[in-house]
Amino acid sequence: MKKHTLLFLSLLFSLIAYSQTVIQHPQTGLTNAGNVKITNIELSDTATILSFHTIARAGVWISIPSKTYIKDIRGNENLYVKRAEGIPLNQKYIMPDSGRIDYKLIFPAIPQGTSYIDYSEGNNRGSWLIYDIAVKPAINELRLPKELYGDWFSTTTGDWALSIQHKYIVYKSKVWSYKIYKKGKEVKLTATDGTSVNLHFKIKKSGICMFGESSSQLASYSKNAEEAQRKGTVDTEPYKLPIFKTDSTTYSGYIKGYTPRAGIKTISISVDDIIADNQKPYVTNIAPDGTFSIKLPLYYPHVCWVRSRLYNGSVLLEPGKKLFQMINPSDYAKSTLFMGESARVNSDISRLRKIPALSYRDTPNNIRDMSPTQYKAYWKKSDAESMHTLDSIMKTEKISAKAYQVMKLGIRYSTLVKMMDYKFAFENAYRKKNNIPPSQKDIAVKADSLTADYFDFINNESTNNPLAVISNDYQQFINRLKYLKILQKGNALSIDTKGLISELKKSGYEFTESEKGMIRQLEKIDSLQNSPELKEYAEKYSKREQAFYDKYQKEFKEIYKNNPTVNNSIIEKYFKDKKIKLSSDEEELLRAMKKRDEFDTIKKLREVYALINDKTSAFHNKHGQFVEDFFLRKSNEARNESLKKLFNIQNGFSCDLILAQGYCNKIVENTMPLSDKKLKALQQQISTPFISEYIAYCNQQTIAKIEANKRRKTGSVMNETPQSEADKIFDNIIKKYAGKVVYVDFWATWCSPCRSGIKKIKPLKEELAGKDVVFVYITNPTSPEEIWKNMIPDIKGEHYRVSSDEWNYLKVKFNISGIPHYTLVGKDGKVIDPAIRVYGNDKLRSVLEKYINE
Repeated sequence: MKKHTLLFLSLLFSLIAYSQTVIQHPQTGLTNAGNVKITNIELSDTATILSFHTIARAGVWISIPSKTYIKDIRGNENLYVKRAEGIPLNQKYIMPDSGRIDYKLIFPAIPQGTSYIDYSEGNNRGSWLIYDIAVKPAINELRLPKELYGDWFSTTTGDWALSIQHKYIVYKSKVWSYKIYKKGKEVKLTATDGTSVNLHFKIKKSGICMFGESSSQLASYSKNAEEAQRKGTVDTEPYKLPIFKTDSTTYSGYIKGYTPRAGIKTISISVDDIIADNQKPYVTNIAPDGTFSIKLPLYYPHVCWVRSRLYNGSVLLEPGKKLFQMINPSDYAKSTLFMGESARVNSDISRLRKIPALSYRDTPNNIRDMSPTQYKAYWKKSDAESMHTLDSIMKTEKISAKAYQVMKLGIRYSTLVKMMDYKFAFENAYRKKNNIPPSQKDIAVKADSLTADYFDFINNESTNNPLAVISNDYQQFINRLKYLKILQKGNALSIDTKGLISELKKSGYEFTESEKGMIRQLEKIDSLQNSPELKEYAEKYSKREQAFYDKYQKEFKEIYKNNPTVNNSIIEKYFKDKKIKLSSDEEELLRAMKKRDEFDTIKKLREVYALINDKTSAFHNKHGQFVEDFFLRKSNEARNESLKKLFNIQNGFSCDLILAQGYCNKIVENTMPLSDKKLKALQQQISTPFISEYIAYCNQQTIAKIEANKRRKTGSVMNETPQSEADKIFDNIIKKYAGKVVYVDFWATWCSPCRSGIKKIKPLKEELAGKDVVFVYITNPTSPEEIWKNMIPDIKGEHYRVSSDEWNYLKVKFNISGIPHYTLVGKDGKVIDPAIRVYGNDKLRSVLEKYINE
């Protein structure tokens, strides 16, 4: 009898589904068009009619392409739109003043038995996509009361605790499939890990619902998040010292409505590291049900960045605590909810960010009319207003102490950074007003110089505060402090070959026989440069020569850019070809310079330089790390002295942090660990125990990483540069990849923007794996070979290290004025774009796929 009853119910549900001709507010899945809603669907034997309500800014245009289609998700043919009512097809429609429009699109009838359809505008990767549009009620929808669907918040804690959807239930930081029992009052949940639990519920008339895993122990929940949060408890404990702890966190979540048909398989999380002064991206796969999970190393609480084509946002992660996030790409107003140990601080931060008064303001439009003092006063006022708003909210709303602390520090350090950025903001405003591109370095106006008095906001309280690391803006503050020009005045550092030799001697370095020979040749150069004829020339012409070079800086820059070697005859020819009129004194100086070229002493100097040029270049490359350490040490000493002298800031947390960043960044980013001797010497200079320990930790991790890279396949290929004439080098590299699109990255190990760009593109390379595209990385001898070999295992792609001459030809060929520089090559080996712009991953993906699919 029971079997007959179930069969009868099944047939009854089928008849209900197929007899239904109008579906009001149909259930939909993933969409990238949060402003487009399907209000109803009309089904008949001859047509499928979708009614839309679309919101857009008044005056902008929207368009419905003629290739817009729907299709059964089971993979049947595309059913293209036949006509439209209320909006023209394939034409621009200007949105009315109301910013709203209702219209219908008429398609052919969908196949019988269809349960879900997809909607796409234009093509398979149309601009607007709506997946999993239900055209037949799901079995769960028929058996669960409609009041249960939605997001539920505990009236005890105010936290989000449950979400009931048509396919899944989100509960206890998991996504569960479910079945209904006991006349719809009990739900059996089953998670992907095999665990199961029964969930009982009782609906109350007040809009409150009781849930629990036992029918005798039900707790109260509400769909009204604000009301629940007002009634709920709140954490009153702020973050306290010690703030650092070597640990990890698990960040997991669920993308509501997700379908693999969207072609989005990964989500990335970028974690800041304030001691190593970098940001490391991690990538995790999205499961077919829309869930994801990743364990991340983390040693202090701070905001991390979540990126995908479905969602761009941020979450605050805490060492040793878990966070679960539900992302809803289809609803901009309710795009994210949190569960887990770090849920409340994230929910409260999310609430506070929506308050306009706490949104960080842009640079004032009238900055060009402001003096530095007025500019600083503007930001101080802004800071006070935001702080007042935040404190007022704390008096009326239940906001956790940690969220308040994070937001307060964020306001404060954002203000300090803005005030420190006066020169940049002033010049940027001028560029914006006059449409001056960043490539044009010089502009007609200069910001007023800033004195030490301007920076009176830099003090021990703001600078040496370890708790401030919970705000990402503190990291920006330290960055500005590190490069503050007023701290660098009079501290210019340089080191030539003789200076390098002297410093190496002080360190106890043992020179090789080849290096000793180079030193003897340098001593010979000193002797020749002190010859009577050169002394006489210097006394008469050196000042005039310097003035000549200063006057024609731009011209000399072009001369040296376009000529591998330069002599005074080339200089004279350049001025003649460019028809630059020289004064009689300048012409006389050029003649003297040409005559000097014929001195016997100069000829001997050329001979000696020819013998040792390659040796001195190799010598500097060999000791590049020593030179970097020398500059790092000296610049830190000078900066600390200036901080003490100008702002009375003693050595402490900030100085330890800046010093550690310089070394730790190289250990991690350049994959160059310190020797035990250097590590101990560095640790002795640092007074903050955790920073000292963390440098040693990073050092050991890098050593282990180098050893591991020797044993594993990383997807990185180190290639021998093809033997050929320098001007043929690029063609010989590219021909290896015939039939594939080639994305060429000209970079260097020491170039921070280069390394940053390589990190950002990492998730995209994973998504394009297996397709006809290859990523080629080209560097030159300025990338020390050992560092280069240590770094490239983490950079999937084809790697080349070319000679200086080959690099010079590549610079000319692609007009490389700076790195990183990117070039795009087609499947036929021809250059598509010699200097492709640096796009975000989404735009770059579409560009690459365009040529991949040709």
